[in-house]
Amino acid sequence: MKTYIINPDNNKLVSIEDWRKEADPTRAQLLAVETDDDHLLVINKSFLPGEYNFEEAQKAAAAFRPMEGIVFRCPTRKECIDLYDARFHGLDEAVALTGGEFGKPGRWFWTCERDADPNYAYLAWFFSSTYGTLYNYYVNNAIRCQAVTLLK
Repeated sequence: MKTYIINPDNNKLVSIEDWRKEADPTRAQLLAVETDDDHLLVINKSFLPGEYNFEEAQKAAAAFRPMEGIVFRCPTRKECIDLYDARFHGLDEAVALTGGEFGKPGRWFWTCERDADPNYAYLAWFFSSTYGTLYNYYVNNAIRCQAVTLLK
């Protein structure tokens, strides 16, 4: 597992060490985590502004367009676990360097998954990037939105 900064000038992956040489490292908006299955999980360094209910979060993530032709969304539960694990493989360092907020205390955000149990159709999954925990919550409640995309 490795973490990169995405250079906003050319959308190329840059190592954390090389990005430290930037005059303004906070200008980067996107970070990428190389997952164990050889994909790149790209995340916004910060949550989208405001709080959203579950459906609003899905729409807000889909409307987030920092890279032309790339569609973003809320992460899956598995991707949330990958992001939590990445915190200890450079993600926290990349977030701090770029001025992001992923992993700071109190950071809960929606996944893209509703509870599969038909008895709990009014619940959806959300994640704590601080503690690596998943919970289900009423879909009408408002929490943060983290936009991601998966690249091969």
